[in-house]
This record gives sequence, C-alpha cells and structure tokens, in this order.
Amino acid sequence: MPDVIDIARISLNDDVRRLQSISQNLSNINTVGYKREIDVSYPALIAGEGLLTPDGGVMQKPVLNATQTVRDFSSGALKPTDNKLDLAILEDGFFEVRGPEGESFYTRKGSFSVDSSGKVVMDKDLVLQGDKGDVQISGTELIVNANGDISDGGSIVNKLTLYSLPVDKSEYMGGGLFKSAAAEKISDENVHIKQGVLESSNVDNTYEMLKMIELSRRFESSAKVLKAYDGLMGDAITTLGNF
Repeated sequence: MPDVIDIARISLNDDVRRLQSISQNLSNINTVGYKREIDVSYPALIAGEGLLTPDGGVMQKPVLNATQTVRDFSSGALKPTDNKLDLAILEDGFFEVRGPEGESFYTRKGSFSVDSSGKVVMDKDLVLQGDKGDVQISGTELIVNANGDISDGGSIVNKLTLYSLPVDKSEYMGGGLFKSAAAEKISDENVHIKQGVLESSNVDNTYEMLKMIELSRRFESSAKVLKAYDGLMGDAITTLGNF
C-alpha cells in the first residue's frame, strides 16, 4: 500500500499550507487594504504504478485533490476617516508607491502622510506615484478628485495612476505591499478614488476560525492514518521475521 503514504503526505502538506494562510489572514485582519489568501483545489497525481483492476490490468495513477493558495483581490469594506490623506480605490486597481531604491510596489493600503519635502508617502519612505512621478504638494492638505486628479493651490499638479495585477504573477511582500513585473496601468476612465475613507481588509474572521477548526480535524485524521499504517507495517515485519 505505497499510496497511503503519498495520500497522507499530500494531505498533511496541504494542511500546513492552509494553516499558514489562515494565520496570516487573521494576523492582518486590521491591516488596511489587506488581501486574504484563499485555497484553490487542483488534481494531484499520486506517486506509484497505479491500482490493479479485477482482471489484472493497471489503472491510471490515482488522483487526489490538492490545494494551493492564491490572493483574493476582492474589495474590503470602506471606513470613513475624514482624513484627507486617506484614499480608497472604489473598484479594481492598486496604488503605485516607490521605495528609496526606486523599486515599485503596489498596494490598496491608502493611508498616507506628507513628509518634510511635501511628498505624499506611506510608511515614511514609500512615495505615492502619479502620471508625473512622485506626488508632491506645497502644503499639508491633499486634494484628490474622484477621477484621481491631484490639486494643489487650486491647480491640478498630478494624477494618480492605478495598476491591475495578475493574481498568478504577483508576490506579496508583507505590510499590504505587492511586487509584480506584470502590472498594467489602468485607463484614466476606470480610475475611481474616494478621499477621506480607508478600505478594510477582506478577511472574514468567522470564516477563518471555522476553517481553522476544520483544518485541525483534517490534520488529526491524517495523523491517525499514518499511525495506523505504521502499526500495520510494524506487525507485518514482525510476522515475517518469525518465519
């Protein structure tokens, strides 16, 4: 019964991965704009030569549904803050922010501030980007229209650029930030911004807790299968040794 080990291995590996996803989701439930991880099932071939049919033939290798984790880019709830430096994207898209080394990151975390040089930043050193590069204002009050136009002193000085990210080509960097070499600029007519609000994470606390309970039961079942199989193999070896 070599397939027993493979089935248990795939199941346990999936359980560990799911537990990591649930833990990350729960720890980021209050992170602005955080996108949860979800499970996606796919067929996995089990190692081995397959199963014997009643007439002595060999069936195709058995298949077990395994899972992988992907990001759920659906929107979270909006929370009014009345802070002009808080921005939320109403539909699809991500803000672009640039780090000290010029690297681009993408985020839905719209909690910004203004540094000493007038640049609009997130987490102190990530500068918000627009059509004209760094978003910079002369005062401390940021004015952003619904279409992303940025006004300073009554004049439009920049326009926010939003990007779409392919789920399968985006890497989560922590802190609500993503990196992606496949990011594509969203057309201006599809830019919809709301000022003075923040997007909450899309994590459902109740759902994640229920998944954790389900996961613990699955893990226990897989462990029992391995223990029983180990006992059977031990008994078989002992019996063979007595001949």
